[in-house]
Amino acid sequence: MSDTENPIANTETETPTTPAPVIVETPPATFLSVKEEVADRLSKSGSLVAGKIIDKMVEDEIKRRTELVTRGFQLLTDLKEQFKKIKPDDIRYNEDNLDKPATRAYSQKANAERVKIHKRIGNLESAIDKAIGEKSDYKKLEELLKTGGEEPKTNENSNDTE
Repeated sequence: MSDTENPIANTETETPTTPAPVIVETPPATFLSVKEEVADRLSKSGSLVAGKIIDKMVEDEIKRRTELVTRGFQLLTDLKEQFKKIKPDDIRYNEDNLDKPATRAYSQKANAERVKIHKRIGNLESAIDKAIGEKSDYKKLEELLKTGGEEPKTNENSNDTE
């Protein structure tokens, strides 16, 4: 057997090997130790729980507000469509040209409907602006959505002593 074949003969020329890592034996986890760890962490989790509650409440409120604004935009679109559908219903013709209308106008009833819808559109646009604006005031938008864009009627003749 030659020196190259004998592993013991080359010990002086070999590089030293790293020692094996020391394994520290930990006692096996038991149900009781896990339960104690859970209890310990839960006892210290007050701020974590509070933070998660706050996050959940903020998320829920943002979702509610998003739904309000979405409903507001949908109602606004519907009102604008209704407004477009109101056409002049008082058509007058000249004596000379029977085929071509001389004037087109709205009757009092049709004009009142136009004014009413136009006011609802303005109220809703203003409420949406307030809701998504700097102050984030959603109260007016909520009220208008309950009434279809109409100002809530206030009962000025109510008697508080009833």
